[in-house]
Parts: sequence; C-alpha cells; structure tokens
Amino acid sequence: MVQQIVNRCNSFFTTGAAKFSLLYAPSQPVWFSRPGSFLASQADKALNINSWNATPALLPGETYQVDAVVKNPNIEELRAAGNQYPQWVIDEYLQLPENFSPRIKALAAEITAKSETPYDKTFAITTYLRDNIEYASTIPTAPRNTDPLEWILFQYKKGYCVYYATSEVLMLRSIGIPARMQWGLHKALAPSIQVGIKLWKKPLPPHIPSAKTTLTPGQKSTFQMWVGWNLNPPATKPR
Repeated sequence: MVQQIVNRCNSFFTTGAAKFSLLYAPSQPVWFSRPGSFLASQADKALNINSWNATPALLPGETYQVDAVVKNPNIEELRAAGNQYPQWVIDEYLQLPENFSPRIKALAAEITAKSETPYDKTFAITTYLRDNIEYASTIPTAPRNTDPLEWILFQYKKGYCVYYATSEVLMLRSIGIPARMQWGLHKALAPSIQVGIKLWKKPLPPHIPSAKTTLTPGQKSTFQMWVGWNLNPPATKPR
C-alpha cells in the first residue's frame, strides 16, 4: 500500500490595489486569520468547503494568513489511487449536458484507449490538447449553429486557457473521471483543472482541526484530495 504523507502549510497573502473578500488558499485550508462566511456543498455526512469570504472585506495592502494541509503525490501514488469515488463526487463532478457532443466523447475514448489508470488517461488528454490545440490569446466567435467546443477541437484547433480547461474537464467526465475547473494563481489568474484521482480520504490527523470545525465549532468536514492539473501549454509558447 502506498504511504500517504500530509504536510501542514502556513501561508501569508497580501492584497493588491483592489478591495476584495474572496480569500485564496492552498487545498485543504483548515484555518483563516480573517472572520467570514463560506460556501459548501454536501459531501456524504459532512460538507465540502468550496470558498471562504472575509467579512469585512480586505482593504488594499492588507495581509491574511492561512493554515492548510497539502499533499504532493508522486506518479506511483497517482497510478495506485484507483477509481472508487464517493457517491457525492460522482453525483456532482461527472455531470454533463444532456446533449453533450458524441464526437467529443468518442475523441476522449480514442485518446485514452491505451491508458489504464485515471492518472494516465488524464495525462493522455492533457498531452493531446497541448500538442493539437495551438495557444492563441484571442479567438473569433464560433460559427453560428455549431458546437463551440467541437469547433475548437476539430476545426479551428486554437484556444486559450479557458478552452483548454473546459475541453479537458468535459472530456474526462465523459470517460468517467470526475473533474472540475479551478482558477489558479501562477503568474496570472488562469483556469486549470482539478481531477478526482482519489488519493487519500480519511479523517484529518488528530493534530489538524477540520476546516468545518475551525469555521463553525462542533460540525464536521470532509478531507477529499483533488489533484491540481495545469494543462496550459508550456511557458515556451506565447501567453
């Protein structure tokens, strides 16, 4: 069995020129230095914390502190993770539009046909998008009466961060891998994805309070690991 190692991370963030209330943090945050409120979704018998908003909002130049538990899995752990997802993850992160493109689903299946694990399937789709979709900072509007994503993937073959992330999230979901989009803070506010590779799911270690207990005493939170996946092209390509 792969040994799971969890580290505690203490981070400081300083605001820029604008006033804002949405606080950024590594996953999984367990404590914020600022009071506020959170948004959460149901996760089995607990809550999955989605966002934390400071009350009052932070003024320009103010600093806040976050404690979080983080994991940096290696490829061995990712490949050994399996695909037995909790029901709440299946219900929420495998959703697709009723009219989702069969061409895109078939493409995802073709790309991953020789891959066995969720990690390898995700890597295969990421590689395909990087190799076949040229990065472009702006693109024209898709032609009328066409599926915009089909147009990007099969005809125009250009796009920027939103299109890479949207394509991969939907392609992964179409082959049964839970995925969701997130907004990252690497050099710029650009979306990447989080893939539901189930690495580690158990109660938090005794010395680390749960996020929900920290925010509202007496209640319980989940600790479901998601793998962050930056699928934008390498920095050698124009951004």
